[in-house]
Amino acid sequence: MKSRTARGVLLALAAGSFWLASSSVPDLLAQRAVPVDTFRVVKTYPHDATAYTQGLFYREGFLFESTGLNGQSTLRRVKLETGEVVQQHRLDAAYFAEGLAEWNGTLVQLTWRSNIAFVYDLANFAPIGVSP
Repeated sequence: MKSRTARGVLLALAAGSFWLASSSVPDLLAQRAVPVDTFRVVKTYPHDATAYTQGLFYREGFLFESTGLNGQSTLRRVKLETGEVVQQHRLDAAYFAEGLAEWNGTLVQLTWRSNIAFVYDLANFAPIGVSP
């Protein structure tokens, strides 16, 4: 009996596209149809069009956002309904901010190429530490 396990499968999601590469793609596709999803926009919210958003999550009515680009990177708390930036911390121009996550009452902001993560207090954005 032929094995139905996938070997060497690469799956990537980027900018709404789907790519699948494997030596056994025909075997995978024969197993069942690939599901196709659709979407429907139910509401839109204002947002700073100049912000180079790299990390984003929603918590208690606010967006927590990490914006990138050297000299323009920030950590922000944004009112979802209005797009108003109500709290902001600017990073040193040497850093290009990327991902952002909440962890144990802190915010962890990753950087690109410098391999540094900045840790902030969730409530007031006070710097707590740096992780090399």
